[in-house]
Amino acid sequence: MSLSHYGVWKDEEFDFVLNQMEDLHLNTKNALIEWYNENSDIKNITAKYHEIFTPNSTIHTKEKLFGLELMISWLIGGLKTSGYIE
Repeated sequence: MSLSHYGVWKDEEFDFVLNQMEDLHLNTKNALIEWYNENSDIKNITAKYHEIFTPNSTIHTKEKLFGLELMISWLIGGLKTSGYIE
C-alpha cells in the first residue's frame, strides 16, 4: 500500500495500517448514519464529527468548520447514493 506523504507499507505494517483504516472508516460511517437519522442538520453532524474524530485538527478548528461541513455534506451525499441513508 502506498500512502501519500507516508511511503509504502507492506507485510505486517500493511495489515496494521489496513486494519486501522478499516476501523476508522466503519466508525465514522456508522456515526454519520446515526447522527443523520437523529438530526439531519449538517452543522450539528459536523460539530459532532469534529468533537469525536478530529478535535485536535489545526485545519478544521471549532471556530472554522466550514471546510469540514463541505466534506461532511459530500459524505452524506455518498451515503444517500449508496442507500445507507434516505
